[in-house]
Amino acid sequence: MTPANGNSESPSGRPDGDRPAPAPRSGRRARRSGQTLGIAWLHGSLTAAVFRRQTLERDCAISRPVHTVEEFGGALDEVLASLDFAGTEVFLVLEHERFSHQTEAAPTLSESAARTFLKARIARHEKDHGRVVWSAQKTISARQESTYLLHFLPVEFFDHLNQAVLARRLELTRILPLVVPLQSALASLPGGSRNQPVLVAADMGLATTVLVGTPEGRVAFARTLRVSWAAEPGRVGVEVNRSLLYAKQKLGTVVNRISLLGSDEATAEVRAKCGEGKEITAQPAAPTNWLQAVAGLSPRDPANLLAGHLQWQHRRGLVRRALGTAGWLGLVLLAAAAWTDLESARAEDRRFARLRTEAPMLRAECDRLAGRNREVMHQREFIEQLANGRLPPVPERFLAYLASVAPADGQWTDFRVERDEASGGWSFRLAGTIETDAETARASLGSLQQRLETGPFRAHFPEAARFVTATRNDGDRSPSESQSFNLGGTLFEN
Repeated sequence: MTPANGNSESPSGRPDGDRPAPAPRSGRRARRSGQTLGIAWLHGSLTAAVFRRQTLERDCAISRPVHTVEEFGGALDEVLASLDFAGTEVFLVLEHERFSHQTEAAPTLSESAARTFLKARIARHEKDHGRVVWSAQKTISARQESTYLLHFLPVEFFDHLNQAVLARRLELTRILPLVVPLQSALASLPGGSRNQPVLVAADMGLATTVLVGTPEGRVAFARTLRVSWAAEPGRVGVEVNRSLLYAKQKLGTVVNRISLLGSDEATAEVRAKCGEGKEITAQPAAPTNWLQAVAGLSPRDPANLLAGHLQWQHRRGLVRRALGTAGWLGLVLLAAAAWTDLESARAEDRRFARLRTEAPMLRAECDRLAGRNREVMHQREFIEQLANGRLPPVPERFLAYLASVAPADGQWTDFRVERDEASGGWSFRLAGTIETDAETARASLGSLQQRLETGPFRAHFPEAARFVTATRNDGDRSPSESQSFNLGGTLFEN
C-alpha cells in the first residue's frame, strides 16, 4: 500500500501478495466529530481518504488489485491501520462489474409519474435479475422527453459489502457512482464557457467512464466502458469519438470541449480520432479529488444508492423502537397487573385471617341476630293472628253515619249492632225519640230509613221492625208531643 500523494512507506520485508491482512481492531472505536472515511473502489483500484468536514486530512492507495468483496475486506483493514481512522461513517465511490448503469426514458407528465414509471421499470428488472438497490439521475436532452440515468447494484453484492463494513464497526452511509463526483467537477474544469457542453473521460485502470454535461452540473449521458487507457489507447479515442457523435444527436449541438482525466497515452489518440477544432485538456486521474468532491454530500441525495435503503432502515428502526417500547410498556403493565393481583391476594389473605380471628364473635352475633329474627317472626305472627281475628269496625262507623243523617230534633236511646256468626251478616236495632207530632215523626223516620237503605251500609228494614208511639213531655211549661220509635234491620244487603 502506498500513499496517494506519492510519499513512500517503510517496506514490510515481504511481497504484497504474502502480506497478511491486519485483523479488525477490537474495542470501542472513539468517535471524532466530523470525521468520515471515503473509499474509491474503481474496477480493481482502491483509494481511501479521511475527511473532517470536507477537509482532506490523509489518504492512501492499495497497490494490489481489489476485485472481490473478500479482497475489499482485507484492503479495508489495511486502510484503517494506515490512516488510523477512528470514526464510524464510510462512503464509497464505486465502479464494479456488478454495478450497472442504464439510460431510461420516462413519461413527461410529472415528476411523480416519472418516478412511478422508474419504479415499475426497476420491478421488471428485479423480476429478471433479482433485487437491487438503485438510484436515478435526471439527464438533459434537446428532445421533449424525460430521460434518467439509472444505477443498479444487486442486493446480494451490497449485503456482502455492507457486512464487511459492519464487521469492522463502521457504517456505510453512501454508495455513489463515479458519475456523481465527475458531475460535481464539471464546473471546475479549465477553459470554455458555462453554456458550452463538455465531455469528460476518466481513467479507472481497467475501465473508462465517459460523461457529457454542462458546467452547471447537468448531465446529458454517461457511459462506462471496459477499456484500459494503458493497454488500448486507440480504442479510447474511438469510444470518445462515438460519445461525441451521440452527444450531438442527444443535445442537438456539437461538443467541442474534451477533458481527459488519466494518463497521457490516450491524449494523442483522442486528438487523432476526434478531428480538429476540439479543445482537449488532460490531467492525471485523482481519485482523492473525486472523493473530496462528494465528501459533503448528504446521505439523502437522490444519487445515493442507499438513500431509499436508509429511509427504509430508518422506518424499520422506528417500527422496531415502537414495537420495543410497546413491548416494554406491555411488560411494565403486566408487571403492574401482577403486582396489583399479588397485593389484592395479600389483602384477601389478611382479611381472611382477620375473619378467622373474629369468627367466634361473628358466630355469636349471628346466633343473636337469628334469635332476634325468630322473636320478630313470633311477634309478627301474633299480630297477624290478632288482625285476622278482629271484627271489622262496623258498629263505630255505622254509629258515625247515623249521627250525620239523624233528624235534627231526634235523640237516640238505644243502639245495637250485632254480627250473626252463622250467616256472617250484621243486624242492628235503633230506638229513640223525636220532639214533634206523629205525622212529622213518621215522615222523618221514612226519610231516615230511605237514606239508610240507599247509603253505604245498604240497610234493610222489615215492616215489623219499625213502629212509632206518642208520648207527652210534662216537664216543659208548654206541653209538646214526643214520639218514640224503634227501627231494626240488617246491613249490607244487596
